[in-house]
Formats: sequence, structure tokens, C-alpha cells
Amino acid sequence: MLKLNTITMAIVMAFAVPLGAQETEQTADDAAKQAAAKNDTAIEVISVTATKRKTKLMETPVAISALSEAQLRQSGVNNVKDIADLVPGLDISTATDQAAPVISMRGVRSTNITELGDPAVGVHLDGIYSPRMQGALALMYDVERVEALRGPQGTLFGRNSTVGSINVISAKPDFSGFAGNINAEAGRFNSKNLGGFVNIPLSDEFAVRIAAKGLKRDSYLEGYWDPNQYDTRHLSDEVLNAPVISEDSYQGVGSTVTQRENWWIDGAGTDPEAQRVRALTPADKSDFYNNANEHSFRISTLWQPASGQFSNHTVFQQYVNDSAGTLDLVNCDQLRGRPAEFGGDCSSFLPSDNTYQAVVNVPGKLNLDITYLRNTLNYTLNDEMSLVWLLGYEDMDRSSAQDSETGLDPWDGAIYFLKGTGATSYSTELQLQSDEFGDLVWIAGINYFHEKTKTVGYYDNPMDDKAFWDQPDRSTEAYALFGQATYNISDDLHATFGYRFSHETKQDKGGRTYRCSNADGCAPGWLNRSVLNALPVDYFNDPALYASYFENDNKGQWRNHDFRIGLDYKLAVSAMYLRW
Repeated sequence: MLKLNTITMAIVMAFAVPLGAQETEQTADDAAKQAAAKNDTAIEVISVTATKRKTKLMETPVAISALSEAQLRQSGVNNVKDIADLVPGLDISTATDQAAPVISMRGVRSTNITELGDPAVGVHLDGIYSPRMQGALALMYDVERVEALRGPQGTLFGRNSTVGSINVISAKPDFSGFAGNINAEAGRFNSKNLGGFVNIPLSDEFAVRIAAKGLKRDSYLEGYWDPNQYDTRHLSDEVLNAPVISEDSYQGVGSTVTQRENWWIDGAGTDPEAQRVRALTPADKSDFYNNANEHSFRISTLWQPASGQFSNHTVFQQYVNDSAGTLDLVNCDQLRGRPAEFGGDCSSFLPSDNTYQAVVNVPGKLNLDITYLRNTLNYTLNDEMSLVWLLGYEDMDRSSAQDSETGLDPWDGAIYFLKGTGATSYSTELQLQSDEFGDLVWIAGINYFHEKTKTVGYYDNPMDDKAFWDQPDRSTEAYALFGQATYNISDDLHATFGYRFSHETKQDKGGRTYRCSNADGCAPGWLNRSVLNALPVDYFNDPALYASYFENDNKGQWRNHDFRIGLDYKLAVSAMYLRW
């Protein structure tokens, strides 16, 4: 209730300040017109922080795409996944069982997005690393810009930026005046998108900005509930009592594999009603897989004394996703026309020849709750040197349920992550930077990162094997020393030298993987479908039921040295750089 009230407050305050916003926009428009009158050929100057300092995009020798909020809004971008079509060489898919994106740049990626793995493309929020890739799906709103850096970023960004880095930079409070904005969108699949912000300068030195966004959308899938799958504990009476289309299996009746080829159905229990093959029941799109039900709010402050010696930017953000999660889909376009001897196309094992459809027996569920706290302090030591201190904290809780075989195989299966699964991390980085006016421009720093994850969940094959994961304490501790300098050999030729030393420790304390099968008596036994479906839906949530386990306790340490040596040559005033 507190979260909803905060979002409502932000939106109401945005409604209350149309005059302030209009006055600010008019002043900005007048200034823009005066500037244009002075120089008809003036173009927008875009600043980026690809080198951990503010530089002009056209003067930054890095393969980078910078996207403004206007571009993001025009393209309908809601999260990091949506920018894939806007950045060359970027591809973003989704690991549905982990509810996390898999980011690829230039064809390189890391597919292990569990608590054991690390991404190949690092995601940063306001310059601070976000370790769990689920956080990349957080709603993107009221941003200053998004920077996508292509190519290795090891010396400056280090950890998990092997092939690139994405930095989402939120809009900062400003002192120009009291202003606000609200926007609403409606679209297909009953989509509703509402967001806005309010900027409040409390004094000439301190300002607050409150932003919020909510997104709700029905599923775009053609979804069906299937009472013919082995596990029917999650299905409603309406689905279980769907019209009978065959008295037994292998009659060639029905449109799916589970209707036509359930080899176990004739002997799976003693209930005659459960032996029959039944019709599929269309699902309600409002709570079916691939729907959206998300909201987020952000409160940020900026303190910048008149002396100009330092500025401090603090961000608190909350993101909640309470949807049905996502599913892996069959690409019917690529399968179309495949001969029957090789399995046929989608019309052979799905209700229709349509990629966007799913047949399931387990309702999807995704509860993702992430809290962020970020702080950036810029302190000017003297005319030639400044200090930057970054602090970040992130806390994620999640639980989910997902149908894993989606009716494409008579062997039923589902994956569950239970409450208690999550991750907590904090990081800090201290940078010492030179000014930008000499022939030698440099940066040096130290970074520390700590993360602890907890995983509680299991894979359930209702016919036989199950595996329960109880990982109460998996941790990562890392620190790094880095430095990078660029020397201007001439006005057009620049040499860059960079180095980073990294040390990382990963450890698993008390981790267990429990096992259960028909052979050890944990599962009801082969073909005992009636016995299984009399059990509660959460029956296998308890690891005490499982017959055996193996220990996952482990510890490893790694050290790494990253180097960068480069030459950048500026071909022309209006051109980007040629790099070696």
C-alpha cells in the first residue's frame, strides 16, 4: 500500500504543476530560438560518460550509441530489452526460467544468468554496476539517456563488461524551476502505460525529483489450458471437466501432442474420468504468460552548494513486477513446411500455425521486487583534479512458477522458485580524475563489490525425477585497481593506455541439491496419476520429503590483469575517430 501511495502522490503532484512546467518549457523554447537565430547550422551537442567523465559524443573515441529519452519514448522502450533494435550489434533474448535477459554484443554473450554466472555485457544504473540481470528488466522512465558501449570495456568498467556495457542514466533534479510532466499511452492487448515526474527546487542549492511509471498489458499469446497433461493439480474444475473428445489415447483425435500421444493415459490411475482425452480451454489473456503488470517509482535529490566545490546526487528506486512471467515459444515461421517424418510444423503439434501460442497446465507467476539506492559525490580538489565517489546498494526478492515443456512433450515438467530467493549487493568506487584541458587526461580508481544470493526452488517432473535447490549463502567478493590515461600527441592523434587488476572470490556455504524419484519412493510412482493429483500443489516445496542430496560447498578465487593500448586519429572535424 505504501508503494502504491507513493506512486499516486508523484502522479497527482505532476498534475498540480502544469503552469510551472509550461513556463519552464516556454523559457527553454525561447532560448533555443535565440540560439538557432545566431547559428542556423547548429546541431545538438550530446554528452556521454563512456570514459567515466563527461565528454562530447562526437569527440569520444569509443563505439557508442547514445539514446535520449525522446528517442526511447518514440520507439516505445520500456526496459533494456526494448533497446535491442536501436543499437547496432546488440541482441537481447530472455532466459524465461530465470526471468532475466541474456544480452549479446557483436555475437558474444554469457548464457549463465544464474547466481553462479556473470554476464558478458555489464548493465550499469547511473554508472553503478547492477549484478543481477533481472534488474535490467526494470521499467525505464524519466531517463537523461542510455549509453550502449560496444567492445571490451575491461580497464574502466571491468567486471562483466567483456564485450560491452549498457549504462542507464536517470534524469537529475535541476534548479531551473518547479516543473512536472505526465504521459499516458494505450495500445493493443489492453495495454495501459502511465508515467510522469515532478521537479521541486527547494532552494538554489537543493532540488528533489520524483518520477513514477506503471505498465499493464494483457498477454499477446494465444493461450490454452490442457487437462490432458500428467499433472492437473493447478487446473480449475472448468478445465478438468472440458468436453471429452476421445475415450482413450492414440486415436489421432485432437490438435496437440498431449491429446494424441499420451502413451501413459490409459493406465495412469483408476479414475475413468481422468483417462479420457479432453478439449483444450482458452486462457484468459489478462493473467496468462507474457502479460505485463509492473510499476516503479524513483526519488532523487541533488545538492550543489553555490561554492561549486562539490555536488551530491542520491537516488532511491523501487521496482515491482507482478505478472505471469514469460515462456519460450516455437518459431512457426522457421518450421513451416517441415516434413511429417521430421516432426512436422506447428500445425502438427499446436492448435494453429502461430508462433505466439502456448498450451500449458501450470499457471505462470512472477513476483519480482527490487530496491535500489545509489549515490554519486563529485568533489573538486583543485583546478586540475577532482574526486568522484560512487555508492550502490541493490536488494532483489523473487519467486516464480513456469511451465517448462509447454505441452510440446508428453513428459510433463515445471520450474518453481520459492519465496526467499533473491540477492543483495553493495558496491563502492573511488575515482581520482584530472581536468580535461591538458595534453594528458587521466583517471585512476579503486572498486569494491560484494553480493550474497539465496536460491530456493525446484524442478518437478510429475512422472518421476525432481531436484530441489537450497542455496542459502552464495557470495561474491571482488575488488579492483584501475587507471587509464590519454595523451594528445597532436590535435588529431591520441594515445591511450589503460590497466586494471581484479581479484574475485566466489563461495557457496551450505548449498544442497536434493533428489527425488519414483525409485526412492519420494514420488508417487509410475502411472500413479490419480495419487499425484490428490496431493496439494505445494506438496514438493518441502526438501524434507526428498530422499537424498549432494553438497555444493565450494570456493574459488581468480586474479586478472586487463590492459589497453590504443591510438585514435580524428579524420575530420565532423567525423568520428579511426582506432587501432
